[in-house]
Amino acid sequence: AGGDAASAAPRSVLAGALLVGAGGVCVVWLAGDRIAGLLLAESYRGAAPDLLVWIALGYACFGAAMCLDLAAFGAKRTVFVMIASGAAAVTNVGLDLLLVPARGAAGAAVATAAALFVYLLCMAGLLRVTRTGSGAGGGPVRPSPPGRAAGAGTHRAGADREHG
Repeated sequence: AGGDAASAAPRSVLAGALLVGAGGVCVVWLAGDRIAGLLLAESYRGAAPDLLVWIALGYACFGAAMCLDLAAFGAKRTVFVMIASGAAAVTNVGLDLLLVPARGAAGAAVATAAALFVYLLCMAGLLRVTRTGSGAGGGPVRPSPPGRAAGAGTHRAGADREHG
């Protein structure tokens, strides 16, 4: 029963982050004109509400991904963050090259939101593959014992005895 509660907690936090993010996107969508009116000079307000929705959507994805980042850090699988960041960067640059010439700032906002969504999907996929044991990492995501780095002593037998 304790294992069920331990695995349900991260899902609850992720679900909460997704709900808060979705709520924030809705608020920005509904109040975009007011937000732009409060924060921007009149000459910048025209397309701002649409841009703000894309920006909010990107941050909603990013906020949810932070929950998965913490799981990866706790499990000493920080390489997942690097892989997801690389995929997001490639997505952002590629979409910027395609969208910005035609759509300007709106294209950049869409590209950034899409990149942060890719980041979220990569983190979720990498952690899920590792948890199910079907990925290269194999086995469940578990933190290493205190004082021992993940994979320590696995590349050379007797390394622990040589150094104390």
